[in-house]
Amino acid sequence: MRRIAVISNYSELVAVLRARADALNVSNLTLDEVAGLQSGYTSKCLSLNPKRNLGRLSLGLMLSTLGLKLAVLEDKEALARVRPRLEPRKHNGAHRRPAGGQQATPVR
Repeated sequence: MRRIAVISNYSELVAVLRARADALNVSNLTLDEVAGLQSGYTSKCLSLNPKRNLGRLSLGLMLSTLGLKLAVLEDKEALARVRPRLEPRKHNGAHRRPAGGQQATPVR
């Protein structure tokens, strides 16, 4: 897999998706149609002044349609800055589960 970008926030994600659509020379309406989104949704989400945000469903559809995947990387510098403020959780027997009940694929 080829690394296209490293992003740290939602605005950067939108910019990368917009740039990818431009690089593929595909219109927003075509992205809507192929992704199964309502007509005009991509324009509202990927514009320079977005009127809508990509949601739980639309983000995955947009990534797939643009031939992209996201990878989560550890930022050691950021962790070092906040580590002193992170309090350990109290173990009460409850376990956290990923959203949607799906397991994340570990990176090796």
